[in-house]
Amino acid sequence: MLIRQVTCMQIEKPFSQACENNKRAILSVLERKFANCRQVLEIGSGTGQHAVFLAEHLPHLIWHTSDQPHYHEGIAAWLSDSNAGNVKPPIAFTVGQDDFPNLDIDGIFTANTAHIMQKEEAKLLMESVALHLPKGAYSVSMALLHTVVSLLLKVTKPSILRF
Repeated sequence: MLIRQVTCMQIEKPFSQACENNKRAILSVLERKFANCRQVLEIGSGTGQHAVFLAEHLPHLIWHTSDQPHYHEGIAAWLSDSNAGNVKPPIAFTVGQDDFPNLDIDGIFTANTAHIMQKEEAKLLMESVALHLPKGAYSVSMALLHTVVSLLLKVTKPSILRF
């Protein structure tokens, strides 16, 4: 009897300390804001940490991840280690390049995104959210004040720009 050993390459999960630092505070806001939502699009899922954590703690939601394609492998690694059945694989979405995802959503979430975009991209992001968010739906953009201050005042002090 021939026994074949198959070695699967494990993708190393990316890690963001910022996600770790703010996930519980974000959850406390989303528990209220998304209490009556069914499907949420996360714009800029990055590592996938927020998606997994929030989907596990908000099981009533279908959580749609999205980001630039080069982040998808890391997001998929987080999703494959998760038991959350309510989080979807990443959709390719690069602000200013791709069409806004065509999903039946009633909520949009983004964190740690707009303040690392170019000014025009951040503006396009906010315009796209306003255009595609159904009436009565919620958009929660964490660190929006930080984004506005950073972009408008062109703050460059490293301690302020850390997220």
